[in-house]
Amino acid sequence: MAEGVMMVRAEDGVILYANPKFEQIFGYAPGELDGRPVTDLHLPDEPQDELSSLSIQARLRQAGTAEFEARNVRKDGTPIRCRGTASILDHPQYGPVWIAVQRDVTEEWRARKPTEESELASEGFFAMITHELRTPLTSIIGYTDLIRDFESEGMTEDGRRFLEAVWRNAQRQLRLVDDLLTHISIEGGSFDIVFAPVDPTQVVRDAVEEVAPAAAAAGIQIRQACGAAPWVLGDADRLVQAVGNILSNAVKFSPPDAVVEVRLGSGDGEVTVAVDDEGPGIPEPERERLFEPLYRAESARRRFVRGSGLGLSIARALIEAHEGRIGVQSSPRGGALFRISLPVPDLEVGLGAGREEARAGAGGEPAGDEDEA
Repeated sequence: MAEGVMMVRAEDGVILYANPKFEQIFGYAPGELDGRPVTDLHLPDEPQDELSSLSIQARLRQAGTAEFEARNVRKDGTPIRCRGTASILDHPQYGPVWIAVQRDVTEEWRARKPTEESELASEGFFAMITHELRTPLTSIIGYTDLIRDFESEGMTEDGRRFLEAVWRNAQRQLRLVDDLLTHISIEGGSFDIVFAPVDPTQVVRDAVEEVAPAAAAAGIQIRQACGAAPWVLGDADRLVQAVGNILSNAVKFSPPDAVVEVRLGSGDGEVTVAVDDEGPGIPEPERERLFEPLYRAESARRRFVRGSGLGLSIARALIEAHEGRIGVQSSPRGGALFRISLPVPDLEVGLGAGREEARAGAGGEPAGDEDEA
């Protein structure tokens, strides 16, 4: 693993586990950190760093996860700066524990200091896009939702139809702005992934929920087959964005009354998400170029399907940032079959009931019930 992982007993702050990368970051021999107090990793003048403070523990107990950036110290006394995510979990043997997934950002932090002025300019640009484009769109969608919920009964049929058109187009523009911001972050090297334990079943369900309104408007049914699957380490929001982009693409290219299938499975140390549609399919020569930024397939140009050409390239960047893979092939149903593969961490930290469910669901295609959206 590229990230350091540490498990600490919440009751007394004793380190129960540290993976090899974590030991390497802090300069300890294998197993040397086991049983030590976590305060051994704090700078002498900062006995209460952010991870051990009462405030972050309160946030952990309330939200289950929290981001942090902390100043720490290696075994030889060298100060370092680390960034990551802490998650609180119930361990079957040790009770409440928190898991820190972090990386050494010391050199990155030092390299940023001389470019503070350019960073401020970049931040100003992003703030302008967020404020001038995203904020008004969010407001339009919010007020449109209120009208749809509380005022639509008094409208004429034409009025309701016009209101739905406003809502759909505002949603589409908001997704376009979000894709643009993500693309700029990726291209500019400022893109960051915050790792924490993630339930892939919830990722799929959240992605389906995001795409469901557009699918319903197009008369397309999304069918889920989500059995138990092992937890992965990743950024839940980014994974939902990646799966959502693939689903949105499938919906756009599917004919009315079609069914888009989403299947979650696991095996061979991986979790897989398959999105299977009934669209026109993708010719083999175009499949690799499909994930290039701004590339639009011949079928999209021929059928005048609207889109920025960024969704699939963003999905690939997000999945590869999680050390996963994404590919496309012909579907037995005649359309395209996109498959996402994410590695399962070799880490026995006891993720509560989810760990036992993960073992039960590690046999390939899921055996769970199908849901429809």
